[in-house]
Amino acid sequence: MWRDSLSKYQSLTQALQSACFNNKQVHIIKSGTAELAFTYQQLCQRAQAVLFQLQAGGMKPADELIIAVEDCEIFLYVFWACLLGKIIAVPVTYGNNGENKLKISKIWSSLNKPYLVTNQKLFNDLIKIVPESDLPGKVELLRQRTFFVNEITAISDVGVIYPAAADDIAFIQFSSGSTGDPKGVILTHQNLLTNINAIINSAKVTASDSTLSWLPLTHDMGLIGFHLAPLVFGLDQYILPTSLFIRRPMLWLEKAHQYKTTILCSPNFGYKYFLAAFNHEEAKHWDLSSIRLIFNGAEPISKQLCEDFLDQMSKYGLKRNTMFPVYGLAEAALAVTFPPVAEELVCVNLNRNKLKVGDQVEKVAEEADNKVTFVDVGSAITDCSIRICDENNNILNEGQVGYIQIKGKNVTSGYYNNAQATAGVISKTGWLNTGDLGFMRQGRLVVTGRAKDIIFINGQNYYPHDIERVAQKVRGIELGEVAAFGVPDEVRQNEAVIVGVLFKRAVEEFVPLAITLKRHLNKEMGLDVKAVIPVKRIPKTTSGKIMRFKLREMYQDGYFTATVEALNQLFATYAQSKTVNRPESSIEEQLLAILVELLGDRNIGIDDHFLELGFDSLLLTRFCDRVETNKIAQLSVIDLFSYPTVRKLAEFIATGKSDQHRPSLSAFQLKLPRAYFNEADFDGVHNDDSIYLFEMPHKLLDAINAIARCETTGVIEILLALFIYHLFSSTEQTEFTVQTMVHQSNQVRALAVDLDQVETVTDLFKMITAKLKSKDELGYSLHNISNLTFNKEPDSIVPFFYREALLTDKSKLLQVYDLTLGIFENNGRMGLVFDYERERLNQAAMKEFIAAYIRLLYAIVAQYKNDHGVKTE
Repeated sequence: MWRDSLSKYQSLTQALQSACFNNKQVHIIKSGTAELAFTYQQLCQRAQAVLFQLQAGGMKPADELIIAVEDCEIFLYVFWACLLGKIIAVPVTYGNNGENKLKISKIWSSLNKPYLVTNQKLFNDLIKIVPESDLPGKVELLRQRTFFVNEITAISDVGVIYPAAADDIAFIQFSSGSTGDPKGVILTHQNLLTNINAIINSAKVTASDSTLSWLPLTHDMGLIGFHLAPLVFGLDQYILPTSLFIRRPMLWLEKAHQYKTTILCSPNFGYKYFLAAFNHEEAKHWDLSSIRLIFNGAEPISKQLCEDFLDQMSKYGLKRNTMFPVYGLAEAALAVTFPPVAEELVCVNLNRNKLKVGDQVEKVAEEADNKVTFVDVGSAITDCSIRICDENNNILNEGQVGYIQIKGKNVTSGYYNNAQATAGVISKTGWLNTGDLGFMRQGRLVVTGRAKDIIFINGQNYYPHDIERVAQKVRGIELGEVAAFGVPDEVRQNEAVIVGVLFKRAVEEFVPLAITLKRHLNKEMGLDVKAVIPVKRIPKTTSGKIMRFKLREMYQDGYFTATVEALNQLFATYAQSKTVNRPESSIEEQLLAILVELLGDRNIGIDDHFLELGFDSLLLTRFCDRVETNKIAQLSVIDLFSYPTVRKLAEFIATGKSDQHRPSLSAFQLKLPRAYFNEADFDGVHNDDSIYLFEMPHKLLDAINAIARCETTGVIEILLALFIYHLFSSTEQTEFTVQTMVHQSNQVRALAVDLDQVETVTDLFKMITAKLKSKDELGYSLHNISNLTFNKEPDSIVPFFYREALLTDKSKLLQVYDLTLGIFENNGRMGLVFDYERERLNQAAMKEFIAAYIRLLYAIVAQYKNDHGVKTE
């Protein structure tokens, strides 16, 4: 029935124009209390206005537009403007980190006549990475073909709509890797509508359904499954921005309860992340009985994690048959297999040693030592066929493991402008090799792993060559002598990273190198490596490519087991030799034992910082839970920031203060007057960007240099001290903490200040200078704190002061910090860059705060000129 009602559409453009006649809406969730909603008709109108701007800027049908836009609303207007004008949309993940900018640059180079829509900041960063050999031509071309968000969203005339044919390209879905040469999957209107129709039929979607997703709109599940599909069918859809989910994961199901949505989605990472932040008190009013399906895909599906999530949420009315394990990929325009609706999880226990290509799978008992559990992901959806083949495309029997291949009208014709990559995956008969491994079981698919090298951890793709590149920065590791690969980690319900290093000397000599490398990868990438092992030979192809899958097979077959056990004993001996760093009390012993068990690293001492040992948000929470379960103490995650070593934490517990109630993040938060914050119903609209730049005039900078010489300190210390003074003047607190980055790249110091101890500004300068020199102040990796989620107190902010040159990635700053002040230096010049969290902080108040800080600089200069005779000109 649904197929008949949808088959009339030849293009997504027709689907949007048809949706204009219903009253359903797109709801973008802005906060716990605010949302932005617009009808499909309004979406179409605003997209036509953007199309006018694009066409006025020279764009024509078949031109490509890279969409690097963070705001969900603007993204949708631009995306649909492309479809209405037959412009090829190229959505890319927005981010300010170097890898993402490099990826956008490579995508630009792979297209025919690309244009770009983004903000000024990302554009400026892209120019900086253009190779000198391409200057000035490429920069000028990029400048001519870039649209800035604030320019194209001004409502004006409407653009010319060009009707699209079924085989016209709708958009290009680029692979999600961080580096390398990204491949663009061609998706036509027919590909997409075929798959959307199959999704709607297979999920038994009805007019009473509504959808809710926190996945980014640049993700195929987020864009196709939870924007295009509900639009085509005419449903209300709710979009929770990914950044908001990361900050407040409980909003996901809070909004499902509030809006009574029926269809949700999340990969493995989302359930784990949500459960780590879950608070029963905040959820006690929930009613989740309206939820009909929760799509679970995009990562290998964990049976245990699904059951843990269902166990917890069943208390709030969530039915156990809502978990909907699916399989798909961008090359299929999203979906490949679905299970029957309302079926509970179907799982199979197999012998882990019988999972190579061509193996006949072997079932084992639940309690078997060699057991590995997989989730059945159902049968092929309509209009898509599946087969399992060996390396030579020979079709395998049911129950044999092989490469999953697909064919159908939903399947891409190939990769954009990349005939070689296309030929590598699509056979002459039209079958596409997904690169994933699995087997058929009674007509249903079970996915067992990936033939690809990509490692998936917490929803993120890690490429082995990226890990290997970072590893080569460690002395003693050379190019081609290190290989990274992933193996299943049943304890953490994730993948674990193993790093093999070419090493032919005695294993005893390998220990220091292994310890250094493991900690280096954690510090640089936030990557918790399970094991670093010595390898006598790195297997390679005749062309010199590392055969990582061979090492993975050897590891899983137990080839390195004896080596790992010997290393563990050596690590223990090595740790014991560090007597100064061993437990000296019962509490220290217990805490250290929990650390060792959680991290699998016996070489941990009582003075090692938790946040440099491989802890992410989930592990920090587990550590606190284990400490409480063992009846050692009651801790919050913030305690681990305030007391970041076993020794300091044990001292804190011994005082008895750990049993007292402490608000989350209290040590890092600064309470400000209510006027600094937006009202609860703030709609997120600003007149301009939150970033404010101020380049100090020569005379002002010279004067501050003179003050620094007078006080025997540095200009950075002066600016930081005045920032703290300015914050103090805005609050009633005399004690608070300001996080800083002024000495070491990506390493944060938390400076606790007590202004009651300060009588003059000179005293404050001396205090800050001493604290920055001291080794007692709390320090940790910016990457680690950026991957944590905090519930901030009302009317409070977390401030941050940093030097721009030391910060390699600003993309996540405002997920943690509300107000930041950066210092940039260039050829003897110096300037300030202010930024603030737009959702929470009031724009007018922030403008005045920034202006007042600049006035303070001039006031201090005048004071020193009058009181100290400092020459300021």
